[in-house]
Amino acid sequence: MHDRDVEPTVEETLASLWTIVAERPAQHPAGHAPVAAYHAGRGCAECAWGCVERGRHRCRHTPKVRLSDDAPACTRYEPAAELDCHTCGACCREAYDSVEISAREPVNKLHPELVVVCGTRRKLLREVERCAALDGGRTPNEPYACRIYADRPRTCREFTLGGANCLDARRRVGLSL
Repeated sequence: MHDRDVEPTVEETLASLWTIVAERPAQHPAGHAPVAAYHAGRGCAECAWGCVERGRHRCRHTPKVRLSDDAPACTRYEPAAELDCHTCGACCREAYDSVEISAREPVNKLHPELVVVCGTRRKLLREVERCAALDGGRTPNEPYACRIYADRPRTCREFTLGGANCLDARRRVGLSL
């Protein structure tokens, strides 16, 4: 038997490789997983990780990449409309280690039992890995709530639902990719 009968020619090998490449699903415009993994009928414009900067759609995972208005959703797709603080609580759980408080924050006078003073710094008290002001979430269906919401520190007030810090907190606790 000749080697020619067993081994394909260079041309045959290249033709096989081109067939494989041609059949491979295209990458998402932002470089995420292949098109086959997209959420059918969904797009980047409705994803929590999507944002508009200077009039252009972008993904917070790859902020330097511009996306078209009709870019399809990828494997990291997370519906912005479904984000809910009462079912998440990631920002107040183990996502972050502390919440710094200024000396002028109302929480100092209204909830002194929740303020920890370390030298010249102040922060909210933590119970193991969560903020001491966070109620709920102890059972799978129990909603989260902040018991000092009206008096919460500036850091907490500036933490917006669906913002970069919110999504980062969700990723840190395993709720997002």
